[in-house]
Amino acid sequence: MQGAQNALQQLTRAFLQKDRATVEQLVTEDHMSITGRKRTYNRNDIGAQVNQMDIHQYQVSNQQCRNLSDQKVLIHFETRINASSNGRNENGNFAVVSVWVQENGGWQESFYQETRIGD
Repeated sequence: MQGAQNALQQLTRAFLQKDRATVEQLVTEDHMSITGRKRTYNRNDIGAQVNQMDIHQYQVSNQQCRNLSDQKVLIHFETRINASSNGRNENGNFAVVSVWVQENGGWQESFYQETRIGD
């Protein structure tokens, strides 16, 4: 479980640093994201988003982890995001669920969903 948590921290840093290669390394080939803007993204879409996002704040709280199996972990947390993408405001508070799998020699995120919660 700690390995998945560490990988989540790496993924967050990669987004903040606009490190597309690391982002793509830390998500599975069949990755699916559903954002608070009600859009879906695959691995290629996420890679393209890295350079379009300007993240000023990404504050995580109330993180909880649950083992689904020896090689799958569910991580739930809340986040406060202050960001913009292509000139659009992306600020808000979100509940996030992500599923991490251990494959290809490390932990990778296979699913991510964020839901806007009270501001």
